Amino acid sequence: MNTPKEAVSAWMESPNHKRNILTKEYTDGAIGCYVENGSQYKVYWIQMFCNPR
Repeated sequence: MNTPKEAVSAWMESPNHKRNILTKEYTDGAIGCYVENGSQYKVYWIQMFCNPR
């Protein structure tokens, strides 16, 4: 998954990731990307969702 489009497509095909993305209780979120040349995957994507009070 080297591009944002590839990452989101993969998340939407994963039941657990898709559930997190579509959960209405989450009002805030962030997506991050980390690139590490020479690593197995090279590009690492994260998602974080929350509902601050």
